[in-house]
Amino acid sequence: LRVKRGDRVGILVPQKPETAIAHIACWKMGAISVPLSTLFGPEAIQYRLNDCGAKVCIVDASVLNTFRKVRDKLPNLKHTIVLGESDLARDELNFWDTLSDAKSNTRMYKSEDPAVIIYASGTTGDPKSVVHAHRVLLGHLPMFLTTWCNLEIHESDLAWTPSELAWIASLFDVLFPSLFYGIPALAY
Repeated sequence: LRVKRGDRVGILVPQKPETAIAHIACWKMGAISVPLSTLFGPEAIQYRLNDCGAKVCIVDASVLNTFRKVRDKLPNLKHTIVLGESDLARDELNFWDTLSDAKSNTRMYKSEDPAVIIYASGTTGDPKSVVHAHRVLLGHLPMFLTTWCNLEIHESDLAWTPSELAWIASLFDVLFPSLFYGIPALAY
């Protein structure tokens, strides 16, 4: 499995620690993560993965059957990595096996290099993609400190969001700011 700088990697995983692991792994390799909601139907998954040209998709076993309905309609997709217990098809890889077999290939990147593609909801037509650079987290940190923490961080703080980790607000207003400040984040 070779993921190159700039490759798009779909992340179709619910609230789990592996969601954060997948995003961070993509960014460290110079790839661009594409969060996808596990509530999406086959058409929504197909549209986003084709639109961004994803070469890899990490799929939770709980939504694998939905993903498999469109797998053959994704011409750019080279690899499917499955998280969780499932009978793997011949072209699917196990998440933890892939991770343990991976060689360290952390790459240097600039703050303006692309890191994540977030899709709008698509309520007024096809969903629109927005590419965010690595610096996106820096723009969200002040809101986290002022809105959620009242400018104070305590050792007993704990972060959690009911929202799926496929949305910018849950990823960059809760999960990654809490990790940045060393606040544990619940992932279920």
